[in-house]
Amino acid sequence: MNGRRLLAAAAAGVLVVLTVAPPAWAAQHPPPKVERTSPPTLDKQGPITGTITANEGQTLQGAEFTLTSEPGSSGPGGDRCLIDLPDQTYRDTTRETFSFDPTFLCNGAYKLVIKVFYENPGLIELAPRQPAETTVTLEFSVAIKPAQVKGLGASYDAATREVRLTWAPNPEPDTRYLVERSPAGQARFSPIGAGPVTGTEFTDPDIGDGQLYRVISVRPGPAGGEITGDPSVFVRSGPEAPRPTAPPPSQGNSGGGSRAGGNPSRGGARPQGQAPANNRFEQTLPFDPSQTTTTVTVPPQADETPEDAAVLAEFDDERSDTERRRATLVPVAGGLALLVGAMHLFLLSRRAGEMSDIPIVPR
Repeated sequence: MNGRRLLAAAAAGVLVVLTVAPPAWAAQHPPPKVERTSPPTLDKQGPITGTITANEGQTLQGAEFTLTSEPGSSGPGGDRCLIDLPDQTYRDTTRETFSFDPTFLCNGAYKLVIKVFYENPGLIELAPRQPAETTVTLEFSVAIKPAQVKGLGASYDAATREVRLTWAPNPEPDTRYLVERSPAGQARFSPIGAGPVTGTEFTDPDIGDGQLYRVISVRPGPAGGEITGDPSVFVRSGPEAPRPTAPPPSQGNSGGGSRAGGNPSRGGARPQGQAPANNRFEQTLPFDPSQTTTTVTVPPQADETPEDAAVLAEFDDERSDTERRRATLVPVAGGLALLVGAMHLFLLSRRAGEMSDIPIVPR
């Protein structure tokens, strides 16, 4: 009987340990901590980053990542706005980082659901490790403004007084376009039409030409609002402004200074200010003053540069150099001539002195 009682007491003790120990053991080993390190709102394309940190005695074995749209978000949702994220496998580590760099096609509120697989230590030492898992959800928003509208053009129909605008579509889905107009010669743009349009063309009826237009892209935001892009380059409706024409060539100075009429700066041409007229000479006497040469005064032509002024200037420079060299060499040559003459006279005087010492023998 005593033996049976001891066995019953031992079994009851084991049952108590099995029923009481797991809750206390589980409280000592909370699930790993998951944190997001990227900003909660992405205003441009960029990575989603975070860390997974195990508690003491735990080891990480892997994680699964799922991207979903938050219900009630202004984003369009659907499969085309979601991106598949790869799973990760760990090998008994205690801290891991994750980083995903998807291209978000849609703005809105998102959820990153992370299921972490890990192991806790056993109930007693040397006991097998206990596998476990936990699920954490990280919320963030995407609020990326749309790209600037490209390829805007305007055409004006004078018969219908209509301006037709066309532009290239944006790469982002669910993008609409706001058309703005400003009077010619001003920069006061204001929206026209009933609101943003979904297509890539717009007709402005019964308007004069010369108006200024620009288009702004619009996307849904993460909290029910809208995000606008940068305005496009504005265009002007109607025909292009005529280009200024070159002024007609001056009619002054006709004949003078040209090759056909002779260059007044060249030799042989008539001097400025005088022009012969009615040149008649009688070869027989008596002399008739009325038949002599008459002159006509011509006003000098101002600021007239001959076509070969550069050649003449070079010729004048060469002539000036020659005259300068001649003016330098003449005094030098004269000085040398005087020196030679002086030496010649000196030699003659010496010779005369030597001859005076020769005795004269009478015959």
